[in-house]
Amino acid sequence: MSKTNGKQKGKDITTAVNELCQWFPDPQGVISHGSPDLRVAGKRFATNVINHHGVDQNMSLGWSRIADLVQQIAQWCLALPETSRDQQFGNACFRAGKKNFCTVYISKGRLQLSTWAGSEAQASLTFDNRYQIPSYTGHNGWLNLDIEDGLMAGETEMLIEQSYRHFALQRMLKALDA
Repeated sequence: MSKTNGKQKGKDITTAVNELCQWFPDPQGVISHGSPDLRVAGKRFATNVINHHGVDQNMSLGWSRIADLVQQIAQWCLALPETSRDQQFGNACFRAGKKNFCTVYISKGRLQLSTWAGSEAQASLTFDNRYQIPSYTGHNGWLNLDIEDGLMAGETEMLIEQSYRHFALQRMLKALDA
């Protein structure tokens, strides 16, 4: 540990994980997809990936409030037939079968709900400043809703169901409409 102004400064996470892995038999560091994989006896033990977007210090919501909003969205999503909760790039997402229909993530310090809406809905909904067409998925009909200030139940449920209906299989839709 290094000292700063007479106080001990802790190690960064990368150094700590690397030192921990040295205690295992036959440790190896291998670069995979630009990030170091730490392997023990030839098997991957840890992957050291640093968020290239950085930690946003301007987040106005606390983690407990974010967890509450994600939990509310999860209740709506998981009430639909054959849905599951998963992670995509470290963010909460919900799947209809194997297809992602809803994702919650932080962008530019604001909590976003991303759902498929279609190009016609994109055009009409983006007049409201809470809606934005996302950079990488917008051309496929996806739409982001800023949910930082809270969820409006009817609006959010409608977006989630519309996205679910787009990706769900026929048997899922029959179960939903039954």
